[in-house]
Amino acid sequence: MSTKNTQNSVFLTDSGSIATLAIARSLSKRGINITCGDEYRFNPTFYSKYVTNRVLYPSPYEKYALCTKTMLGLSRKNNYSMIIPMSDQMALLLSKNKNVFSRFSKIPIIDYKTLLNVYDKGRLIKKAREINIPYPPTYFPEEINLSEIRREAKYPLLIKPRKSTGGRGIRYINSPSELFPNYFEVKKKFGEPIIQEYIPHDMGIYSVNVLMNHFSEPIAIHAQKEYRRYPLGSATFAESIRDKKLINYAITLLKALKWEGVCQVEFIMNPEDKEFLLLEVNMRFWMSLPLAIASGVDFPYLLYNVTMNRNVERVFKYKIGIKYRWLFPADLLWLVKSKINTTRKMREFIKSGITNMTYGVISKTDPKPIAGIILKSLSLIKNHEKRALIIDRDWKPSDF
Repeated sequence: MSTKNTQNSVFLTDSGSIATLAIARSLSKRGINITCGDEYRFNPTFYSKYVTNRVLYPSPYEKYALCTKTMLGLSRKNNYSMIIPMSDQMALLLSKNKNVFSRFSKIPIIDYKTLLNVYDKGRLIKKAREINIPYPPTYFPEEINLSEIRREAKYPLLIKPRKSTGGRGIRYINSPSELFPNYFEVKKKFGEPIIQEYIPHDMGIYSVNVLMNHFSEPIAIHAQKEYRRYPLGSATFAESIRDKKLINYAITLLKALKWEGVCQVEFIMNPEDKEFLLLEVNMRFWMSLPLAIASGVDFPYLLYNVTMNRNVERVFKYKIGIKYRWLFPADLLWLVKSKINTTRKMREFIKSGITNMTYGVISKTDPKPIAGIILKSLSLIKNHEKRALIIDRDWKPSDF
């Protein structure tokens, strides 16, 4: 569909993301016109009643230059108040070309150099090392000989690409004999990786969601515990929590990075000493965003006001115990795909309950996105390449 010139309008990329749907619902209720775009026709946000215009653009992965040109043309034609990137690839594209896009629309994303310091897991861990933020034992092949790593590391290990999302390219290493061949395979495909000792997921994943202003000061904070994930990077069942130590770690890191805008800082709890260990920073809105909004932290509207230079009150208090569930298809796929004992798995799935629950897609007032999810799922079943890009992963943890 074509778009039209509007003031007080926002363009959201990556309409297949649940976070995109959450932002469309949030901002549209505030009287802001929503245009959303995606490379795929079938996605949940395209079906939302809160979306005014829908745009198909070339793949930012396969046709980067053409996608950049198309997005710039849309921005020039429509003068959106803001363009919000909803994936790492779109964040990198818009950040790298921010000076050009900013002639027509505000781009609420950090500068490209800082973005790379977060996107590159090696750089991020080195920054954490510098400021004493705990992280899993990590080995850098450029600093220590691979043979020494094989001999000294505690198994199992994870070989992680420095620049990938959602668990893509990660290899799970059980023994020293598996290290060399997997390392060179990952390096050939993704470049020099990092190697980390594997931390069991028994204690869950913990995330701190933050909005920082232009001075790298927190404007809004929300913390959550993720009990289940599918695929590896997306929470299917989570709950809002508050933990001072966890939050302090996240804010200390973001200040050191001189961060601006929204992001999610992920930690895992070490079962041995109950310490939070840094995993990564998601440099844009996160999939479980509906949980933060339901808990009382409307990150999309806060970001809009901060970007438009409006005064906002800081939001550090929110409801605890609010639950989030991405029921279909993700939580159902977790039920089918996870390797946890069947009895335990069914017990966890059923006891999730429905009280204090918010959902990723399901909404009484906006039901049609469910059709978008179903059609998207069917299209993935038929298309192997799309399925591999969005769902398939190289490693399968046995305990999450």
